[in-house]
Amino acid sequence: EERIFGFMRVWNDVEPYFSTMNRWLILLVAFTCISCARESCDDGKLNQDEIRIDCGGASCDLCPTCFDGIQNQDELDTDCGGVCNACPPIWVEVSSGVNVSLNSIAFENESDGFIVGDQGTLLASSDGGKTWTKRALSTTADINAIQFAGNNNVYLVGDRVLMESTDGGTSWSEISLPLQQNWKTLWFFGDEKGLIAGSDMTVLRTTDGGDSWLDRSPNSNSRNDIVSAHFTTSNSGYLVGNGSIYLTSSGGGFWVETFAFDVGNSRIVFDEVTDVYFANENRGFLCTSVGILVSESSIWLDKNIPVRNGFIDMNGSAGLYAGLRQSGNEGVIYFSSDNGIIWKEENFPSAVQGVTDVEQVDEVTGLIVNDEGRIFLRQNPF
Repeated sequence: EERIFGFMRVWNDVEPYFSTMNRWLILLVAFTCISCARESCDDGKLNQDEIRIDCGGASCDLCPTCFDGIQNQDELDTDCGGVCNACPPIWVEVSSGVNVSLNSIAFENESDGFIVGDQGTLLASSDGGKTWTKRALSTTADINAIQFAGNNNVYLVGDRVLMESTDGGTSWSEISLPLQQNWKTLWFFGDEKGLIAGSDMTVLRTTDGGDSWLDRSPNSNSRNDIVSAHFTTSNSGYLVGNGSIYLTSSGGGFWVETFAFDVGNSRIVFDEVTDVYFANENRGFLCTSVGILVSESSIWLDKNIPVRNGFIDMNGSAGLYAGLRQSGNEGVIYFSSDNGIIWKEENFPSAVQGVTDVEQVDEVTGLIVNDEGRIFLRQNPF
């Protein structure tokens, strides 16, 4: 109609200058052209019965959506990014530069972290784990664990060695110990109080920054290794190893063996515990040979995830687990975005074998290391 009215306005001005025959000829051509300019699915207008401009309805193609399996609109990848939901994180392998077992990861913040491993290996990152450089240590011992303790204090332990840095990991010095064991784990509270634990159920504790140490090993006939420690407060903490769990309420001064009981007060029996992590005083996780157990105010519940052993870490509401499927020796990764309530298996380009530690750096970024010197990074794809 708009085209017709526009033509008629012009026609009224010029019509007197044409003969009768020419008038009819011009009108015929004009109205033929107007009729050709019909509404279409590519006219850049919302017309016909279109749902959106030039799409939908009975005549046009379906409108693009965030669920059509096609990368369209302003999507960064198929059905994600742009107007759609954010694209899911991806796993990539980053270079470590070494081929020895990497045993422990620790990050001070979202950017700065260390990885330690066999043969005195110390790797440093300042970009959230995307790249790693090797740092020198004055030992060739296998390093098994590392921890930031605040105020630029960093500690690491390994086979018959404990080392300290007071400048954020730039320089290191060895701390003398009264006992020589293969130390597997540690927990320090600032630069004064701390403990180390390892082979033969041995636990040493210091309250003066490592100048003196007292043997605070659990009263146990077992000579197995303690492999992981986690404290929920300066007094309350856990040690685990093989099939045992030990609890302290005195900052590591005294330990008692505790057991995992389900809601029916039946003991949950497992042959091995590989890791312990507590989000707060009442909610913790155990990685065991029978799966992941979660503590709810001293009652342990099986998360019924078909995995065994492995390692777990959390940062805020984000949680990362890597270990083995319940049957066989295939590696598997799970991620939680709701404080460990629901865990979903992560897609990974190849099976992750021989996992030795995990670290959830922030809500998205995660890291996994294994016994072949490989580092796997979870990151946003764009």
